Amino acid sequence: MAAKRVPVPISTTVGDAVNTAFCCIEELAGEMRDAFENTPESLQGSGAGAAREEAADQLENIYEPSVPDTVQHLPVVFALLPLSRRATRSERLNDGLQYAMSAIEVMQERIDTDYADEEKLTPEQKDQLAEITECIDNVQAMIDEAEGVSFPGMYG
Repeated sequence: MAAKRVPVPISTTVGDAVNTAFCCIEELAGEMRDAFENTPESLQGSGAGAAREEAADQLENIYEPSVPDTVQHLPVVFALLPLSRRATRSERLNDGLQYAMSAIEVMQERIDTDYADEEKLTPEQKDQLAEITECIDNVQAMIDEAEGVSFPGMYG
């Protein structure tokens, strides 16, 4: 009988959640670069070799979004099912991206509560709203780019 997987509560901040997601992407980029470089030279141009290099390139081209001070320390709480010891790269990436998605939810909630009535916002609040909105867009772009990566070969 398989052990029951129980969700693990995660408690962090918006800034740390975005950073954790990006670190996951960086780690996987390094793994894919190593996998490509350890592919025999005669096979690097093959389907698997080229796919490893493409995955590494895509992940290496993702940048960490800047998180505004106004939302940097907001609490982020969510739960993840624990990964198995043999989790695939895709599963690990999805776990990492859950941090970023949870950060977006918190930032959107802040917009909905504190910046809902744009007509009543001060110029400073309008600037803050623009920064938070840009951050959400940039974090979503990071997620979208990472989700578009295919992991070839073992542990894909």
